[in-house]
Amino acid sequence: MLLLVCGSAAFAGNTLGGHAADQWGAKPSIIVSLASLVVTLSALGWAADEGPPIGLPISIVALAAWATAGWSLTPSLAHRLVALTPEAGSEVLSLNTSAIYLGIAASAAVGGPVLADLGAAQLGFTAAALQLLALAVVICAPSRPQADDNAATEIQTESALVSTR
Repeated sequence: MLLLVCGSAAFAGNTLGGHAADQWGAKPSIIVSLASLVVTLSALGWAADEGPPIGLPISIVALAAWATAGWSLTPSLAHRLVALTPEAGSEVLSLNTSAIYLGIAASAAVGGPVLADLGAAQLGFTAAALQLLALAVVICAPSRPQADDNAATEIQTESALVSTR
């Protein structure tokens, strides 16, 4: 049942992330997603610290929120990357996928020692701290107007026109 909840939340997050990037631009939607991840991962750490009677329902809600927030990042990041480098869209998206896999591998390198030395409850707080760092990087990153407006949509439209000729 929990897998169904997380999968549905991930689907909703991906859909919402795409709409948010189209509506607000990529950078604002990335900021909202990362801030949401900080909150949900902190809630998971707190729920793990509380234990089963109180922590279990909080964990279920936090896992759904985590899946929504986490998967809402994907379309926003793709939107921003393609807008930043429209001439190399495929290449930059494949590099982004590689970076995601590198991050997954690094999470084991960080999470293993945290689990061994500090316990399971600290995993959520550690992940929240890392998301907070990512949020700071995004907020401090200089904006390029073309990456924050609907440049990616314009590129897709031009691509569709070229392919129909």
